[in-house]
Amino acid sequence: MELSDIKVGELARENFAVIQFFIKQNIDFFCKGTKSLREVLEESGAEKKEFLKELEEIRSHEVQRYGVDIDSWPLDLLADYIQKTHHRYTEEVLLKIKDLVKEILVNDTEEAGIIREFNTTFELLSGELVKHMKKEELMLFPAIKKLGVKSAAGPAPVFGSVDKLVGNMVGEHDMQYEALRKIREILNGYVPREGKSIYNRLVRQMQGLDKDLALHLHLENNILFPKAVESVKTQVKV
Repeated sequence: MELSDIKVGELARENFAVIQFFIKQNIDFFCKGTKSLREVLEESGAEKKEFLKELEEIRSHEVQRYGVDIDSWPLDLLADYIQKTHHRYTEEVLLKIKDLVKEILVNDTEEAGIIREFNTTFELLSGELVKHMKKEELMLFPAIKKLGVKSAAGPAPVFGSVDKLVGNMVGEHDMQYEALRKIREILNGYVPREGKSIYNRLVRQMQGLDKDLALHLHLENNILFPKAVESVKTQVKV
């Protein structure tokens, strides 16, 4: 199979160095993980020849792993990891960004106009993320965890319930990514401004959230959710 025909989610799963390259190149491997690299590159407008050359070079070296062996983890452990690592980080950084926005607007700096525009989209993103993560923690993750420990936790969830919840969460991920794209444009690709310390702190926090969400949504869209759906299908067949 040609490299361009491989799904971007699969490429991201096989090598953490590829994830880092995709993030650097603003390639959506987390919400569009089921699309081929060819399709994603056409949508992104990236220079295909140079992109593929650099990607081939990365893949020719020793594979870099995520840091923990995510692919081999049981569903309940992976769900816990996402909640305790990425959900917790997201909650913390959202509060930090809100505080920085208030500080900038109170001081009425020359960046206030940009920050007001940013804050409109950020508040939308923040509200969606908080509601979304709670739905995962209260509804989807408990259902997923039952798949791995069904004997102790009662009957496994039926396919329709898990499949519908996963579909809803993936749809919400797409909306979150669109908000992120708009924020990147407003903040000029997170380029810092000389001598603007408070503004630059906000930009660094937002860039950190952006990068963490890429990993967060990758773990859910490309690993946890497909495994959960496949697990229910397998149990239904048994």
